[in-house]
Amino acid sequence: AKSQNALGVDLYRALGAENPGNFTISPASIGFALAMTWLGARADTAAEMKKVMHLTLEPAALEQGYQAVLYDWQTAGPRADAPREAGALALRVANRLFVERTLKVEQPFMTSTRQGFGAPAELVDFVGAPQPSRLHINDWVKGQTRDRIVDLIPEDGVTDDTRLVLVNALYFKATWEEQFETFATRPKPFFAGGKNELKVPTMLRVGHYLHRDAGDLEVVELPSTAVASPWWSCCRRSATAWRGSRASSTSSGRGSKGSRASASAWSYRSSRSSRASPCG
Repeated sequence: AKSQNALGVDLYRALGAENPGNFTISPASIGFALAMTWLGARADTAAEMKKVMHLTLEPAALEQGYQAVLYDWQTAGPRADAPREAGALALRVANRLFVERTLKVEQPFMTSTRQGFGAPAELVDFVGAPQPSRLHINDWVKGQTRDRIVDLIPEDGVTDDTRLVLVNALYFKATWEEQFETFATRPKPFFAGGKNELKVPTMLRVGHYLHRDAGDLEVVELPSTAVASPWWSCCRRSATAWRGSRASSTSSGRGSKGSRASASAWSYRSSRSSRASPCG
């Protein structure tokens, strides 16, 4: 958890420098995809990835750790003190390898990703049909996130050089511990891109929440009825971005329920291009 949080903070800081407007990231989704990648890395690449990801565990221990996290998430349920009207909890985590059908992948890597990350391998035809393969992956992600994430991989994200795509998809839906009342929703300013002001329906609620003031960043916890699954909203203080992020965070769920979905994909290409690239 510490390494994944540290990676998330690094990503947020780097992306925030390039994107002054509103944006969201999912360290969990990115962490799953990169961890699977690291299990197959060697030499300098493995060392560099370990440093960037703040990893302190060796591959076998990391695999076991993610296996335990995956089990906890997949078997999570409402808290014991959740009200009966809270409704069902939905938490889905899905990992998959999409492998070029002519590529020979080492069996230990396939075993580790399957056992540790629940990531089966599916053979596709990147060489002969890169775009149909891309659409197939996007359809899989769309299904796993209940239509929340579509077109994860852009048109140039897969080519006939692509040999392997690792994908993580995460979907979460639960009831707010303290619900937003429908009558309190009202139009409020939202700053698209941190600049263009729009009026959008915004949920409002006054209450006591865990809060952290970290200088140019504020963090607030919005508890849900799920076991150990609060919603953390991070807002930057810069004049336009703070206001935009604030409006976005208050409208991130509807009524009594909040939902979120994330997905990440990393594609690996042949030695002709010799590179790995994030697709989403």
